[in-house]
Amino acid sequence: MIITAVCYALTLKGNFTYTDEAEYFAIASNLLHHHGYSLDGVHPTAYRPPGYPAALVPILAIHQSVRLAKAINLILWIGAALLTAHIAAVLYGSTAASVALLLVLLYPVSLYTAGTLYPQALTSFLFLVSISVQFRRTTHSLLKEAFLQGLIFSFLIVSVPLYAANLAVFMAFQTFQETKGIRKAIVTCLVAVLVIELWSLRNYSVFGQFVFASNSGINLLLGNSPLTGPNSGTNVDADAIAPEAAGLPEIQRDLALKKHAVEWIKGHPLEFASLFVKKLVNWFNYRNQLRTRGESTRFRDLVMAFSYYPLLALALILPFVKRGRISKPEYYLYFSYGAAALAYAFFFTRIRFRVPFDYLLIILASGSAGFLMHRYPVRSAPAEVPDR
Repeated sequence: MIITAVCYALTLKGNFTYTDEAEYFAIASNLLHHHGYSLDGVHPTAYRPPGYPAALVPILAIHQSVRLAKAINLILWIGAALLTAHIAAVLYGSTAASVALLLVLLYPVSLYTAGTLYPQALTSFLFLVSISVQFRRTTHSLLKEAFLQGLIFSFLIVSVPLYAANLAVFMAFQTFQETKGIRKAIVTCLVAVLVIELWSLRNYSVFGQFVFASNSGINLLLGNSPLTGPNSGTNVDADAIAPEAAGLPEIQRDLALKKHAVEWIKGHPLEFASLFVKKLVNWFNYRNQLRTRGESTRFRDLVMAFSYYPLLALALILPFVKRGRISKPEYYLYFSYGAAALAYAFFFTRIRFRVPFDYLLIILASGSAGFLMHRYPVRSAPAEVPDR
């Protein structure tokens, strides 16, 4: 893992491939140098959730370098791989742990994503930390553990808001899994809500309105409009759909786009339902229609297909390999993956969004592989009998 990360780090460039990367970096730089949450260093913004830019600040304080920030993401990729192997070991044993590490190495999109300035590497690591804590065999210090989970989920949500769906899954499983689980679920939820409200209070003090992120409107419109397709992603002209929002200030534009998307959903329920199902199916796609077209090639699509679908197949056959004896932790992994797919289908689905949850598939796939290896062991060739 380390050798792979180091070799890939040597190929990284000190520039940005995607616009989003530049925006995260700009906000972090302005937080560090101008002590304000801003894209241009002058006007405050709420366009990006604050988690990932805040995480970049200490890195930029060490050295204002895009390559260093990307290298830290690669370290997080190593950590996520080790956590994946650890969780597989807890559930299935040492053989599955080894298989899990191999599957991470054979899933290059996770490494590629870690080499960009996107929050997926960080959120993958933290989400796996949460799962590792959840699957611990000890039950001591339940409230301390709940508080820790609250901190993890709060940071996940203020980095990528749709982790709220996974918080809901966590709370449901806690409530029904333990006798005192409801207390743990409530504590976790309260901590997460408190952190989210603190950010909302900041936005109220700056903009005069309680908003979490001013990109929710554009994201909702990109995923729900007459020009939206199941795999269109950001390749939709929002100004053509809602020209009245063009030129408005940030918060007002967000509200206008959100209103336009909601009105389309209400006025076209059948189209919305059909599009939702298609976007849900697209969650399992091996390719995306990218705005940055140079990043999409036939070879990369083939690599993605041949690395993802075997992984998905192994994860899905686990109930059959185990003859229906699915454990609560396994249900938790399946439901967490499904909750993410459903949440993103309300907006739009992309491979990058799926990457943190594909580690859950790797854990389940390692379990299937481990059971199959023990059921059908590879027989070594008989040793030759020496001549006498």
